[in-house]
Amino acid sequence: MALLSNYFRYFIRLAYLGTNYHGWQIQTNGISVQEVLDLALCKILGKPLKTLGCGRTDTGVHARSFYAHFDIDTAHTERDSLVYK
Repeated sequence: MALLSNYFRYFIRLAYLGTNYHGWQIQTNGISVQEVLDLALCKILGKPLKTLGCGRTDTGVHARSFYAHFDIDTAHTERDSLVYK
């Protein structure tokens, strides 16, 4: 977590099986990993946000070590809880 002006930046390391997704990046022709992650984080944190990934994957491609980050205007004080969710 790093302070970016009035925002806090959180970094996420994740792995995923891309079989049922149209790649990492949000797109109009199918569901993506980024879309699912953004919706889950919005639900958990109660605020709209967008993640930014370190790259892209194609439809059906898996990732072992993928990094993303998001910025939010409040610090999440229950980091262990956030990691668990």
